[in-house]
Amino acid sequence: MIENSFYGERFNLQLKPYKGADYSKIAFVFPGQGAATPGMMKAELRKLPICLKRLEEADLFSDKKKIEKVSWYITKPDAISKKNFALIQNLALYCLEVGIFESLILQKRNPLYLTAHSFGEYAALVCAGCLDFNSMLEVIYQRELFSPRPLDIGTMIALSINKNDFESLNCPIDCVVANINSPEQIVVSLKMSHVKKMCAFLKEKRIAYRQLDSVGRPYHSPLMVKTAEQMKKWVLQSKFVLNNFKIPMLSSVNLKQYAAGSSLSLQEFAELVSQQVTNPVLFSDQILKLKELGCHSYLELGSSQLYVNFVKSILDGQDFSAQTVQSMLTAEGERASRSLEAKLNLENSPIFKTLSHYIGKVTGYDLLEIGVDDFFQEDLRIDSIKKAEIIFRTLEESNCHIDESLSLAQLRSVGEVVEYLEKIQHGPLIKKTKKKDQTDSYLTLSKAILASDVVQLPLIQKTEYEKHIVKIGKNLDQCFIGTQEFIGQSLAKKKYIVLDLDPALKDFNCLEKVSGEKSWLQQLSRKVSDVLIANEEDKYSMTICLLSVFGGPTFEALKAFFKSIAKENHYCFKSILSDDYQTLHHTVDQELNDNVIDVIYRQGQRFVEHFVPLVQDSSLCERKNIVIIGGARGLAYELFTHFKKDKTYKITVLGRSSSKSATIEKNLKKLKSCFSYFEYMQVDALDYNSLNECLIQAKKKMGQIHLVINSAGIENSRLLNEKDESEIQLEAATKIIISENLLKIKKQIDFDLLHFSSVVGEFGNDGQTIYSLGNAYQASSTDCVSIMWPGMDQVGMTENVGLLQKIKSTGVSLLPLKTAVAWFESFLQKKWHANKYFILTAKDVMLYEFFLRDPRAYLSSVGELVSPHEMTYRKIYNMHQDSYLVDHLIETASVVPASAAMASMLTVSKLFYKKYPSLKNFEIKNIMMLVDGRDITCYANYEWDENLNISSLMTSQIEHFVAQLSLPANEELNQQNRSDKKYTQQVDLSTFYSKECIAFGPKFRALSQALYNAETGEVLGVGHPAVTYYSGQSSVDALMSVFEAAFQTVSLIGLILRKGLVIPLKIKDLKIYSLAYKQVFVEPEVLADNRGRDDLPLVANVHVYNENGAKLMTFTNLEMTSIRYHDSLPFKFQDVVIRK
Repeated sequence: MIENSFYGERFNLQLKPYKGADYSKIAFVFPGQGAATPGMMKAELRKLPICLKRLEEADLFSDKKKIEKVSWYITKPDAISKKNFALIQNLALYCLEVGIFESLILQKRNPLYLTAHSFGEYAALVCAGCLDFNSMLEVIYQRELFSPRPLDIGTMIALSINKNDFESLNCPIDCVVANINSPEQIVVSLKMSHVKKMCAFLKEKRIAYRQLDSVGRPYHSPLMVKTAEQMKKWVLQSKFVLNNFKIPMLSSVNLKQYAAGSSLSLQEFAELVSQQVTNPVLFSDQILKLKELGCHSYLELGSSQLYVNFVKSILDGQDFSAQTVQSMLTAEGERASRSLEAKLNLENSPIFKTLSHYIGKVTGYDLLEIGVDDFFQEDLRIDSIKKAEIIFRTLEESNCHIDESLSLAQLRSVGEVVEYLEKIQHGPLIKKTKKKDQTDSYLTLSKAILASDVVQLPLIQKTEYEKHIVKIGKNLDQCFIGTQEFIGQSLAKKKYIVLDLDPALKDFNCLEKVSGEKSWLQQLSRKVSDVLIANEEDKYSMTICLLSVFGGPTFEALKAFFKSIAKENHYCFKSILSDDYQTLHHTVDQELNDNVIDVIYRQGQRFVEHFVPLVQDSSLCERKNIVIIGGARGLAYELFTHFKKDKTYKITVLGRSSSKSATIEKNLKKLKSCFSYFEYMQVDALDYNSLNECLIQAKKKMGQIHLVINSAGIENSRLLNEKDESEIQLEAATKIIISENLLKIKKQIDFDLLHFSSVVGEFGNDGQTIYSLGNAYQASSTDCVSIMWPGMDQVGMTENVGLLQKIKSTGVSLLPLKTAVAWFESFLQKKWHANKYFILTAKDVMLYEFFLRDPRAYLSSVGELVSPHEMTYRKIYNMHQDSYLVDHLIETASVVPASAAMASMLTVSKLFYKKYPSLKNFEIKNIMMLVDGRDITCYANYEWDENLNISSLMTSQIEHFVAQLSLPANEELNQQNRSDKKYTQQVDLSTFYSKECIAFGPKFRALSQALYNAETGEVLGVGHPAVTYYSGQSSVDALMSVFEAAFQTVSLIGLILRKGLVIPLKIKDLKIYSLAYKQVFVEPEVLADNRGRDDLPLVANVHVYNENGAKLMTFTNLEMTSIRYHDSLPFKFQDVVIRK
């Protein structure tokens, strides 16, 4: 259970004892119209051929009625006319529910009872055996004809309130309680003329609500009597053949039980279908009645999760199971993939017996009832918290190494846990590297804008991707037309949804109402949740790209919003901000080829935002008189109650809750004991006048307000498509409206303003779309300061050890409360020089952004991130997958090239630095060789120091490559153009690349030509006019192409100087200025030839330019060592030079 509060959140997680429920006794729940969404169950239909058959029958029916095909609601909903949309929606929902039921019966899944919610009654009657499928199609069609036009006479509004609490308000607006969905939600029906007054009343009472315009009629109320009378009359005139019930059913219309073998007369049937539109839906009573009848499992025949959530609320505290058919099908698809032999091996494992023991203690199941194919959530009804505790207990008893790379979310079934634990029992999954403890390496960071170049070569070819542009303005009616179809296309290429923001949104408040009763944000959220839903099979195949020619709060808020959407649906994300519309659209295709998340263009110059460490100013600033909004609980409460005793502080806390509330009264007492002056004032900070008056009073009492801390906020962690409009509005308002109110008041009352924001406002987070948006909006103002707090340790929900381990397994650090308190006490008394402050480890910064990119894009070059906690990647070099190794031979053996290691290190580091860093002190410790062509597994580990410099080490069983990486200062990137040197001779590269010399295959013959100056001994290497395909990741291949051209040009110089065949050994420093090239030109400058000393390296600086003469890279102190001495070569240098 999670209890949300207005000024912060508190969490109370309880493990319920098992009471012996029989979960095989199941009730099928047929959803109402609230479950219908265009395109619903589209991905699952291939697993449900009966649903397709029912849709085909309905399409024939719609042809006879000369209306759009029913199946279009699933396949192309945009083609349905507004006039017929409600009818087609209802027919489609009916077909799916009947088809799903029939599919389950074929699989021998027999329910104990059927029940429905509202419109689902029609499908339930057919499935119970009362009426045939085609006859009910006609009933639903006539019901629509008899119903008033949508939003004509009235509508329905869902309220987040208990029925008794609502009645105690003595609502002055004429309405009827139509649905009691759960102890926490009711629905009222009312006339259209009363809607505005009702919404105003609900806002005044701070009741979250959602207007159900998709339903659009005042169902389950006396307002539908005319429809009911017409329905009854029509049914009585029909010639329907009614059958006996084959399955027991509990009606949602009258709460009557219809036993198997019973039947309805035509009169009774007519009364039932007519009362269906007027009688209230008492869903809470239905579920409680089914529980009395012995039903302990509830299966919602759809995908919405809406009615599952109602069941969970109704039966909270009791033993039960509830899921949707969609989640069940997903679990079964994964379950079927394990072979019988593998199952037997796992079930004979001692770890399986230990794990089963702990599962049995939690669920009450006998050990013989637990199998390796059982899923924790779907089959065993074990939530993520209980699962974490079970797994960690099993780890301890089995003496397994508790690997911090463990990702509990990926271990969904019993078998997956056993497989994982068996692996780590026989040794750690990843090679551990020696590293210092970085637990406390938190840094105070802010953001700076740095000039940067973009990888311009090669551009993504049009044949490799599809782009869909969506214009987003104040009017959202035409937004996302065709987007769902674009997402649903099966394309063997990347897909980009480009969201082009209208400049009119620059100073626009997203909570404003543009049309109707819904705010702009509510409308956008609903469209996004309906359209941008990923297909599980297409993870990371799509990128959301946000474009804008304006900055400011709205843009920052939408960035965080769509980052969260991307994380919820496993999309990738990118934003481009420009001061010029033409530049913006000109750069889109080019930018899609680069992995930087947020890019800025100013006057044609490209910039990226980068995290930089801040040192707090040593000079003090007096901030002793403090007003805290939301300080009675939550983060602010935790911080101030852990302060060192300081009687010089004067603290006033503002909160919405009454001081008489038990929790608030207890917390206020503790706060009061900490400070000499303390006062609590009750106020609704969303109301400007109330807040203003409250702060004026606080100033009079305190003498002066030095600082106002805004810690207010509501956080409801749920996927966007599970949130209702009123919840969205309120969650956003507590961040946006309150911060706007404070900025206005700040102009009249002089004080510093500090927002307690969240790091999700910068990086987004799944389940926190609106919370991310609100925090980003709040922190975007330049008239205040925001602390972007990370997740906290030992505070709230992380006091539970199972959940604590679950969060830690993701690799993201949790800020210890002790560290937070010490940092904040110091922060309060120092001068502030930034608008945003982040308290993060460098590793966290990389992890937060890593998951906005496609991890598959790095598999071929960098490998898989196997330990987020230690920032370790694993790359298996394989002659088949890494086919370029065939062409990189040294003494007939395939060797992993230094260029690949360098490109890998630079690519990972760029995820953090946002641009290519300097590579320093690179060294080949040992050649990485694929002996006899066998695979070799390499682990690359990355560590940071307090100055944000990175150390990288790549190992297998021994160390191979080592380097340090750091962001170069801007002045270091000033580069000169290439000089016009003369070269008189051309080198014959065929001899150089022969088997007697460098012996590289075609892919590693990096030079197309080489020129020689006999007087100076200088060589110019010229690369090929195209990037060589190595890994398939364009930026990595672009880097490797340049590196190889540089190394091989210096190898030629080794021949000139009689050093023999030389290969790279060390690089003191490498700076990358740009990768914008079509062809490269390499000019080495020899520093030490060590001629005649084969034991000493050839040392050179190397400058690389593009075809326009602009410098791309500089190698400083590149050391090349001899592996074949000159005297052993079958030719001399003069043999490879052609005189002209």
